[in-house]
Amino acid sequence: MYCETPLLEISINHNGWGSLFVKLELLHPLGSHKARTVTGILDDYEQHGKLERGSGRIIADSSGGNLAKAMAIEAKYRGYRAFACIERSYSEEKRALFRALGGTTIPQLDKLTAFESIQEWLADTDESPIYLNQFNNTSNMNAHKYRTGGECLYQIQEKKKGQLGSLALIGGLGSGASLIGVGAALQEKLEPDDLEIIAVQPDGCDYENDVFVTHSIQGIGLSRTRFQKLFPDMIDRYISIKPEHVNKGQDWLFRKSKVFTGYSTGANIYAALTVVEEKAPWPNADMLTFAYDSGIDYLK
Repeated sequence: MYCETPLLEISINHNGWGSLFVKLELLHPLGSHKARTVTGILDDYEQHGKLERGSGRIIADSSGGNLAKAMAIEAKYRGYRAFACIERSYSEEKRALFRALGGTTIPQLDKLTAFESIQEWLADTDESPIYLNQFNNTSNMNAHKYRTGGECLYQIQEKKKGQLGSLALIGGLGSGASLIGVGAALQEKLEPDDLEIIAVQPDGCDYENDVFVTHSIQGIGLSRTRFQKLFPDMIDRYISIKPEHVNKGQDWLFRKSKVFTGYSTGANIYAALTVVEEKAPWPNADMLTFAYDSGIDYLK
């Protein structure tokens, strides 16, 4: 269950940059862009006969919390049962809401990540669950290419009176589906010289060399994703963000728009502010990024 989310425009007018566009994905039901992921995957499974509404089948995946919430609401609406292994260090608010909506939590095993734990559970259970596999399922990426990307293109042109112009797309990499999917949509409409795709990574991580460290920016910097491997040349460059930068990004967006966002969005915004200090590669260029979820989910 997803909706067409608004596109916030913030005037920049600095170093040749025109506007920062922020796709307000936190306004989906239950508050995150993962509504598109779950809807896209389930729609595809139902269309191909892998799932039947009202069957009571288990749908399962690992999650930082946002996917689990979306799974729970879709399962209740479509007649399935939602099971998720939620990373233990992530938001307790999301975990509690998942359970309140009827979701079943799969325990995270000692010394294993949530992703590794659900692989163990899938191998051992006799429940015959349907694994959504958000990190490797191209239906996830396509949901963002055709839905999120399509909306962004229409909304930017509407705000710019039919013109698209030149654009820097900035986003974090969790599953990688939103950045890669929207990037693919933009590549079909913009000339290569009019588009730069910038990935946000936690300080200490190095996606290009498969280096990942423990960090506190929930939702990004997990591992090199299949979507990056499918499109190895799509990302033009990476910007590393320190944990203390996240709050600065959150605070800047709140002061500009009264929108209170989560950690990964704060990382996106701070990355955009970093780019603003560089001279724009095109006259009156714009930036596009995502507000994935609400800061309310991270209060504990």
